[in-house]
Amino acid sequence: MEQSLKDAQATLKLKLQILQEQRNKIDREIAVWKRAYDSLSAAIEDVPNDVVVDMGNEASFPLKFTDAIRVALSANPDAAMTAPLIRDILARQGFDFSAYKQELVPVHNTLKRLVNQGEASPVTENGSTVGYKWIDPIERVLSQDPADIVVRRRQKRDADALVAIGAVTDRTRAAKKKRGE
Repeated sequence: MEQSLKDAQATLKLKLQILQEQRNKIDREIAVWKRAYDSLSAAIEDVPNDVVVDMGNEASFPLKFTDAIRVALSANPDAAMTAPLIRDILARQGFDFSAYKQELVPVHNTLKRLVNQGEASPVTENGSTVGYKWIDPIERVLSQDPADIVVRRRQKRDADALVAIGAVTDRTRAAKKKRGE
């Protein structure tokens, strides 16, 4: 009787470990998805509407805000462009910043995303960002590590979780086999 209680206790302990590992994994996933959701929400709320750029001769095309910042940066690849300068360029193209208390917020947010995506780099002096430079797409490709670090980390984390769950499952099976179940 005492042995069966100990076996039950061991099985319950293993089950709790499995559930705690699953909860930790879910908590990590929730944090990742929440950051993604919050970033997207901020992007949607902080980006001015598209503008139609008139090229004359009846030629016009819609230009998205982020694309307009890309164009401004790539048109001056050797210059470190400040957020106010980029805002002024976009205002001349027809983007309306009147809905914003601080016109530079959507510009800064977009520049941060472009930096995170590896499309632009901050230029710093004395630890402060003084402007942004465009990173040529060819330079981007050549500078990338062939093995995507994020994918490798995710795959390793998932593999480690599967190994841990498998080890717990193996111990549970061994305990059941020992009990004759």
